[in-house]
Amino acid sequence: MDIVLLAVPDAAVPGVATLLAGSAAIAGRHVVLHLSGVLDSRSLSALSGSGAGLGSFHPLLSFTDPASAPLKLAAAVAAVEGDERSRAAAFLLASRVGLTPFVIRAEDKPLYHAAAVFGANFLVTIAAVGRRLFEQAGVPPEHAARGLATLMSGVLENIARAGPASALTGPVKRGDAETLRRNLAALGPDDAALYRALSRATLDIADLTTEQRRAVEEAIHERREK
Repeated sequence: MDIVLLAVPDAAVPGVATLLAGSAAIAGRHVVLHLSGVLDSRSLSALSGSGAGLGSFHPLLSFTDPASAPLKLAAAVAAVEGDERSRAAAFLLASRVGLTPFVIRAEDKPLYHAAAVFGANFLVTIAAVGRRLFEQAGVPPEHAARGLATLMSGVLENIARAGPASALTGPVKRGDAETLRRNLAALGPDDAALYRALSRATLDIADLTTEQRRAVEEAIHERREK
Protein backbone atom coordinates (compact mmCIF):
# COMPACT_ATOMS: atom_id res chain seq x y z
CA MET A 1 0.00 0.00 0.00
CA ASP A 2 1.36 3.38 -1.05
CA ILE A 3 -0.01 6.48 0.68
CA VAL A 4 -0.23 9.69 -1.33
CA LEU A 5 -0.75 12.87 0.70
CA LEU A 6 -2.19 15.97 -0.96
CA ALA A 7 -0.80 18.86 1.10
CA VAL A 8 -2.32 21.64 -1.01
CA PRO A 9 -4.75 24.52 -0.35
CA ASP A 10 -8.37 23.41 0.06
CA ALA A 11 -9.48 24.97 -3.22
CA ALA A 12 -6.80 23.02 -5.09
CA VAL A 13 -7.76 19.54 -3.86
CA PRO A 14 -10.36 18.68 -6.56
CA GLY A 15 -8.13 20.04 -9.30
CA VAL A 16 -5.10 18.06 -8.15
CA ALA A 17 -7.27 14.94 -7.96
CA THR A 18 -8.36 15.57 -11.54
CA LEU A 19 -4.75 16.00 -12.68
CA LEU A 20 -3.74 12.77 -10.95
CA ALA A 21 -6.65 10.94 -12.55
CA GLY A 22 -5.65 12.22 -15.98
CA SER A 23 -2.05 11.17 -15.51
CA ALA A 24 -2.99 7.60 -14.61
CA ALA A 25 -0.43 7.83 -11.81
CA ILE A 26 -2.87 6.54 -9.19
CA ALA A 27 -3.83 2.87 -9.12
CA GLY A 28 -5.37 0.29 -6.84
CA ARG A 29 -2.27 -0.02 -4.69
CA HIS A 30 -2.58 3.62 -3.60
CA VAL A 31 -4.43 5.39 -0.83
CA VAL A 32 -4.90 9.10 -1.46
CA LEU A 33 -5.45 11.33 1.57
CA HIS A 34 -5.87 15.07 1.49
CA LEU A 35 -5.07 17.18 4.55
CA SER A 36 -7.99 19.63 4.46
CA GLY A 37 -9.89 20.16 7.68
CA VAL A 38 -13.15 21.18 6.02
CA LEU A 39 -13.29 19.04 2.86
CA ASP A 40 -14.15 15.35 2.88
CA SER A 41 -13.21 12.48 0.59
CA ARG A 42 -15.81 13.48 -1.99
CA SER A 43 -13.42 16.20 -3.12
CA LEU A 44 -11.28 13.36 -4.52
CA SER A 45 -14.13 11.99 -6.62
CA ALA A 46 -12.12 12.41 -9.83
CA LEU A 47 -10.07 9.44 -8.62
CA SER A 48 -13.04 7.21 -7.89
CA GLY A 49 -12.33 5.05 -10.94
CA SER A 50 -8.68 4.48 -10.06
CA GLY A 51 -9.31 1.78 -7.50
CA ALA A 52 -7.40 3.76 -4.87
CA GLY A 53 -8.59 4.28 -1.33
CA LEU A 54 -9.80 7.86 -0.87
CA GLY A 55 -10.00 9.84 2.33
CA SER A 56 -8.96 12.82 4.41
CA PHE A 57 -6.47 13.11 7.24
CA HIS A 58 -6.39 16.29 9.31
CA PRO A 59 -3.93 16.65 12.23
CA LEU A 60 -5.53 19.06 14.68
CA LEU A 61 -2.49 21.27 15.03
CA SER A 62 -1.65 24.93 14.61
CA PHE A 63 1.89 25.79 13.56
CA THR A 64 3.69 28.61 11.78
CA ASP A 65 7.14 27.03 11.80
CA PRO A 66 7.22 23.78 9.77
CA ALA A 67 10.58 22.80 11.27
CA SER A 68 9.18 22.60 14.80
CA ALA A 69 5.79 21.12 13.88
CA PRO A 70 6.90 17.44 14.18
CA LEU A 71 7.71 18.02 17.84
CA LYS A 72 4.00 18.68 18.50
CA LEU A 73 2.65 15.54 16.87
CA ALA A 74 2.79 13.27 19.92
CA ALA A 75 0.37 15.48 21.85
CA ALA A 76 -2.10 15.96 18.99
CA VAL A 77 -5.13 14.18 17.56
CA ALA A 78 -6.10 13.74 13.92
CA ALA A 79 -9.50 13.56 12.21
CA VAL A 80 -9.80 10.65 9.77
CA GLU A 81 -12.57 10.28 7.16
CA GLY A 82 -13.06 8.24 4.02
CA ASP A 83 -13.52 4.68 2.82
CA GLU A 84 -12.38 1.66 4.82
CA ARG A 85 -8.96 1.39 3.15
CA SER A 86 -8.18 5.07 3.58
CA ARG A 87 -9.18 5.01 7.24
CA ALA A 88 -6.91 2.02 7.89
CA ALA A 89 -4.03 3.78 6.11
CA ALA A 90 -4.65 7.01 7.99
CA PHE A 91 -4.64 5.18 11.34
CA LEU A 92 -1.37 3.50 10.39
CA LEU A 93 0.14 6.82 9.36
CA ALA A 94 -1.03 8.43 12.61
CA SER A 95 0.56 5.69 14.69
CA ARG A 96 3.87 6.08 12.85
CA VAL A 97 4.13 9.83 13.54
CA GLY A 98 2.68 9.81 17.07
CA LEU A 99 -0.79 11.23 16.43
CA THR A 100 -3.95 9.89 18.06
CA PRO A 101 -6.55 9.40 15.28
CA PHE A 102 -10.33 9.39 15.43
CA VAL A 103 -12.98 8.87 12.75
CA ILE A 104 -15.32 11.66 11.70
CA ARG A 105 -18.25 11.53 9.27
CA ALA A 106 -17.97 13.39 5.97
CA GLU A 107 -21.02 15.54 6.70
CA ASP A 108 -19.56 16.64 10.04
CA LYS A 109 -16.29 18.02 8.70
CA PRO A 110 -17.49 21.63 8.18
CA LEU A 111 -18.71 21.77 11.80
CA TYR A 112 -15.50 20.11 12.98
CA HIS A 113 -13.47 22.70 11.11
CA ALA A 114 -15.58 25.55 12.50
CA ALA A 115 -14.72 24.27 15.98
CA ALA A 116 -11.04 24.36 15.06
CA VAL A 117 -11.38 27.95 13.82
CA PHE A 118 -12.89 28.97 17.16
CA GLY A 119 -10.13 27.20 19.08
CA ALA A 120 -7.19 28.43 17.00
CA ASN A 121 -7.85 31.33 14.65
CA PHE A 122 -10.27 33.25 16.84
CA LEU A 123 -8.01 32.74 19.83
CA VAL A 124 -5.36 34.70 17.92
CA THR A 125 -7.93 37.38 17.07
CA ILE A 126 -8.93 37.72 20.72
CA ALA A 127 -5.27 37.96 21.72
CA ALA A 128 -4.74 40.75 19.20
CA VAL A 129 -7.76 42.66 20.50
CA GLY A 130 -6.66 42.20 24.11
CA ARG A 131 -3.14 43.39 23.35
CA ARG A 132 -4.44 46.46 21.51
CA LEU A 133 -6.77 47.37 24.38
CA PHE A 134 -4.01 46.93 26.95
CA GLU A 135 -1.85 49.36 24.99
CA GLN A 136 -4.75 51.80 24.61
CA ALA A 137 -5.09 51.64 28.39
CA GLY A 138 -1.47 52.78 28.74
CA VAL A 139 0.21 49.43 29.33
CA PRO A 140 3.72 49.51 27.74
CA PRO A 141 3.76 47.26 24.65
CA GLU A 142 6.37 44.87 26.04
CA HIS A 143 4.38 44.45 29.26
CA ALA A 144 1.12 44.06 27.34
CA ALA A 145 2.64 41.26 25.25
CA ARG A 146 4.18 39.47 28.22
CA GLY A 147 1.18 39.90 30.48
CA LEU A 148 -1.27 38.67 27.87
CA ALA A 149 0.89 35.65 27.03
CA THR A 150 1.13 34.69 30.70
CA LEU A 151 -2.59 35.22 31.22
CA MET A 152 -3.64 33.18 28.21
CA SER A 153 -1.18 30.34 28.81
CA GLY A 154 -2.49 30.01 32.36
CA VAL A 155 -6.06 29.80 31.11
CA LEU A 156 -5.11 27.16 28.52
CA GLU A 157 -3.41 25.10 31.22
CA ASN A 158 -6.56 25.30 33.34
CA ILE A 159 -8.74 24.26 30.39
CA ALA A 160 -6.48 21.28 29.68
CA ARG A 161 -6.58 20.25 33.31
CA ALA A 162 -10.24 20.77 34.21
CA GLY A 163 -12.23 21.83 31.13
CA PRO A 164 -13.67 25.19 30.00
CA ALA A 165 -16.36 25.59 32.66
CA SER A 166 -13.92 25.06 35.53
CA ALA A 167 -11.36 27.39 33.93
CA LEU A 168 -13.80 30.29 33.58
CA THR A 169 -13.23 33.43 35.66
CA GLY A 170 -14.27 37.06 35.24
CA PRO A 171 -17.41 39.17 35.48
CA VAL A 172 -19.81 36.84 33.67
CA LYS A 173 -18.72 33.93 35.87
CA ARG A 174 -19.31 36.09 38.97
CA GLY A 175 -22.59 37.50 37.70
CA ASP A 176 -21.01 40.95 38.05
CA ALA A 177 -23.31 43.11 35.92
CA GLU A 178 -21.78 46.39 37.06
CA THR A 179 -18.30 45.42 35.89
CA LEU A 180 -19.78 44.43 32.53
CA ARG A 181 -21.34 47.89 32.25
CA ARG A 182 -18.05 49.57 33.09
CA ASN A 183 -16.20 47.46 30.52
CA LEU A 184 -18.74 48.20 27.81
CA ALA A 185 -18.68 51.92 28.55
CA ALA A 186 -14.90 51.94 28.01
CA LEU A 187 -15.02 50.20 24.63
CA GLY A 188 -15.59 51.53 21.14
CA PRO A 189 -18.59 50.26 19.15
CA ASP A 190 -16.83 47.37 17.38
CA ASP A 191 -15.02 46.13 20.47
CA ALA A 192 -18.21 46.46 22.53
CA ALA A 193 -20.11 44.37 19.97
CA LEU A 194 -17.46 41.65 20.21
CA TYR A 195 -17.50 41.85 24.03
CA ARG A 196 -21.29 41.43 24.04
CA ALA A 197 -21.21 38.47 21.65
CA LEU A 198 -18.57 36.67 23.69
CA SER A 199 -20.31 37.49 26.97
CA ARG A 200 -23.57 36.02 25.68
CA ALA A 201 -21.74 32.84 24.69
CA THR A 202 -20.02 32.76 28.09
CA LEU A 203 -23.38 32.79 29.87
CA ASP A 204 -23.95 29.20 28.78
CA ILE A 205 -21.01 27.93 30.86
CA ALA A 206 -21.15 30.42 33.75
CA ASP A 207 -23.53 28.42 36.00
CA LEU A 208 -25.36 31.51 37.30
CA THR A 209 -28.52 31.73 39.32
CA THR A 210 -31.63 32.92 37.46
CA GLU A 211 -31.31 36.33 39.07
CA GLN A 212 -27.61 36.67 38.24
CA ARG A 213 -28.18 35.61 34.64
CA ARG A 214 -30.97 38.14 34.20
CA ALA A 215 -28.77 40.94 35.56
CA VAL A 216 -25.90 40.00 33.26
CA GLU A 217 -28.19 39.77 30.23
CA GLU A 218 -29.58 43.23 30.99
CA ALA A 219 -26.06 44.64 31.25
CA ILE A 220 -25.06 43.01 27.95
CA HIS A 221 -28.01 44.47 26.06
CA GLU A 222 -28.38 47.76 27.89
CA ARG A 223 -26.06 50.04 25.93
CA ARG A 224 -27.02 48.58 22.56
CA GLU A 225 -30.67 49.42 23.13
CA LYS A 226 -30.06 53.07 24.06
